[in-house]
Amino acid sequence: MLKALGGVALILVLIVVLLTSMLGVFMGGGGSAGSGGTPPAGAVYGGDNAVTLAAKQMAAHLNTSCLKVAPNPDCLGDASFDDGFPATILAWGLSHCPGCLAWMNNHFQCVSFVLGAYGLFHPLDLSGNGSDFYGLYSTSSAASLGYREMLPARGELPISPGDVMAWNGGAHGHVSIVLGWIPPMNGKAGVITFAQANGEKPVQTLPILPNGQIATNDGYWNGFTVMAYIHPDWLPVVPGYLAQPSSQALPAGLTMQTPYVAEAWNDANAVDIPPDIFVRQINQESGFNAAAVSPAGAIGIAQFMPATAAGMGFDPHDPDVSLRMAALYMAQKDARYQGDDAKALAAYNAGDGAVQTAITRCGTNWLSCTPIETQKYVAAILGS
Repeated sequence: MLKALGGVALILVLIVVLLTSMLGVFMGGGGSAGSGGTPPAGAVYGGDNAVTLAAKQMAAHLNTSCLKVAPNPDCLGDASFDDGFPATILAWGLSHCPGCLAWMNNHFQCVSFVLGAYGLFHPLDLSGNGSDFYGLYSTSSAASLGYREMLPARGELPISPGDVMAWNGGAHGHVSIVLGWIPPMNGKAGVITFAQANGEKPVQTLPILPNGQIATNDGYWNGFTVMAYIHPDWLPVVPGYLAQPSSQALPAGLTMQTPYVAEAWNDANAVDIPPDIFVRQINQESGFNAAAVSPAGAIGIAQFMPATAAGMGFDPHDPDVSLRMAALYMAQKDARYQGDDAKALAAYNAGDGAVQTAITRCGTNWLSCTPIETQKYVAAILGS
C-alpha cells in the first residue's frame, strides 16, 4: 500500500517526468497475427525510426483536458499542446497549410499528428479526413508510390513501428501511428501500442484479438474499426515486438498478454526502473486487479490511498494513470536510495519515515526493524 507522499513539489516533479519521458514501446515485424516469429533473444524495446521518434515527441506534449470535459472520439475541443511541443514539426505543418486551424493549438487534429510524424522525414503523399486514409492508400496509384496496406480483417499485423493505423468510425474516422505490438499467440490476445492526437490518450494500448482485429470495445472506441496499417516502402523497418520475459521474470500465472502487465513493464522501462520487479510489485499490491480495494481503503491497481491520489490530482480507479504514477514514484524512491530496490519497495509500502527509522535503529539489518507487513512485502517481491 502506498503511504501518503509529501509535498506539492514532488507531485510537480513526477508530472514533469511523466510528460517528458520518452516512452519505450513494444518490439515487432510484419506478417500474420498467428505467424510472428520468435523475437531476438534479450530484446526489450522495439526499434525507433524518425516517424516513431517524432510521434513520441509530439505525444509527450499533448494535453487531453478536452477529453475529460466531453469524452468522445472526435473530441469537440480538439487537442491542445504545451510549450514543449516540437516547434519544427509545427512550423512544417503551418508552412504546408498556412493558417489551417488543424495545425493550431486547441484545434490540433489526428491527421495533423500523423502528417507531422512523417513531415520532416518523408511527407506522406495522400491525405484527407481520418476515414479517407484506408481508401486513399488501397489504390493502385498508392501502390505505385510504394505504399502497402496490411489488413487486420485478414489477420495481418503492421510491418514496422511508424506505420499508419487507419480507422473507420465516428464523424471523421481516425488515424494514429503504430509504436509497437505483441502478436496474438496460441489463441491468446496480443496488444498494440500507438500514438495519436484527438484520441483517448496520446499513447494508448489496445488488445489484438486472436483473429488479428483490434478490440475497440473499451467504452471509448466503441463503433470504431481499425481498417488497415499503411506502410510506405521507404519507411525504415525496425523491430516491433516486445521480447517475452523469461518465466522467472513474471510471477506465476502472468504473461505479457495479461491485462496491464505489458503496460506496467513498459511504464517501468520508461522511467528506468527494473521492469520485472515493478511487475512483481503490482502483482503483490493488487494481483493486477484494477478494481482492488484494500481493507485499509487503498484503491486500484497500484493501491494508492485516496488522499494521496487526490493530492496528486488523479483518479486511483484509472489503472493507466495509476501505473504510470506508481512507476514514477518508484523511480523517485530508487534515486533516493541509490538503486537499493529493497529500501525503495519498503518506502512504497511503509513510507520514508519508517525506512529511515529502521536504518537508524538497525543499520545494515534495517529491514528486520520495519513492520512485519513490510518485511513480508519486500520478501514476496524480491524473494527471501
